[in-house]
Amino acid sequence: VAPPGPWWGGGGGGGSFSTTGASIPGGRGGNQRDAYQAQVENSLAGNQGQSSVDLLSSDANGGVDGWSAEDVDPLSFEDLFSGGDGMGGVGSGADDADGTDGTNAGNNASTNQSGNSGGAVGTGGQTMRGGAMINVDATSPGAALALGLMFLKTNDSSVADLLNPPGTHYALDHVRPDFVLTRVCAKALIMWDSVEPSIDWMEGQLPPLLRPPLTKIAGSAFYEPRTGSPSHPKIGSVFDAFADDNADREALAQAHVHALAGACMALGLRFAGTANGDARRALRTMTLRFLAMKAAAAAGKKLGELVDRPTLETCVCVSATALATVMAGTGDIDTFRVLRRLRLRLDRGRGHGANAANAGATAAA
Repeated sequence: VAPPGPWWGGGGGGGSFSTTGASIPGGRGGNQRDAYQAQVENSLAGNQGQSSVDLLSSDANGGVDGWSAEDVDPLSFEDLFSGGDGMGGVGSGADDADGTDGTNAGNNASTNQSGNSGGAVGTGGQTMRGGAMINVDATSPGAALALGLMFLKTNDSSVADLLNPPGTHYALDHVRPDFVLTRVCAKALIMWDSVEPSIDWMEGQLPPLLRPPLTKIAGSAFYEPRTGSPSHPKIGSVFDAFADDNADREALAQAHVHALAGACMALGLRFAGTANGDARRALRTMTLRFLAMKAAAAAGKKLGELVDRPTLETCVCVSATALATVMAGTGDIDTFRVLRRLRLRLDRGRGHGANAANAGATAAA
């Protein structure tokens, strides 16, 4: 909607802010601002009959003033003309009437908002701090990787021990299972020289609490054949090894697969571009193991009750990307066979991220 008037396109005062198709110039004050606001509102009101959806609405069934009841109140025009944009206090870039800079006004608005709410808001609207509490769900992955990069290749075991996966049920209650992936990877970045291109090393990154399923996987260093049981137990029942003693078996199973995925990522970074044969075999084996787990979950096996398919797809993508990183630029046929198998899958559990990861891995290899 292009409101008539000499201000269309925004002139003189520090640029324009576009919303719902109208250009709202910055730096206007007093009567000019009120007149322009009236022009915008009249122009929008005159075009409501041309569309079935209100231009100010966030959905087709817009509520009061064109906004649904679930939405936060929209920014008022007054906020747009002020020094901040109401979304973190970014200045308009226009000089205020008293000669102060609009950017400073926006920063002051941001400071006041944080002070009033007692918290700090990061990009995407995710709260990092609320009063004296830190939102570790938002800060933990980045902090773990930052610590790993700070002590990269130092082999400092005292720092690396801070990133150990949870080794007790109590510790597991305080760590999201998916954060175990970044912890294992960050620890390996510190203990760079101890990373070995083998399945044994990857499985050795799991604490005893998470190892029971390995006792039922043939080829594992922790495999324990049992009398009267099949020589190759079905992958769909490996998590039965977790004792059912009122423990959170779902958290244990998800931490298990994420820890192995983190070890795969670490191996890929450690041997990136080296075409190391041992690393290739270990990562290929782990990728196929994750694929078998996802197939068992899709077939309705017990494994699927503890670890969902999107989680297993994440692990598949991480291990495949690590494999491609090790074999980058080699054109290795065996690697391409695995990546082609991943690309040709047609299931409903794959999203854009999985397709992007597979495409990137194929291009790298």
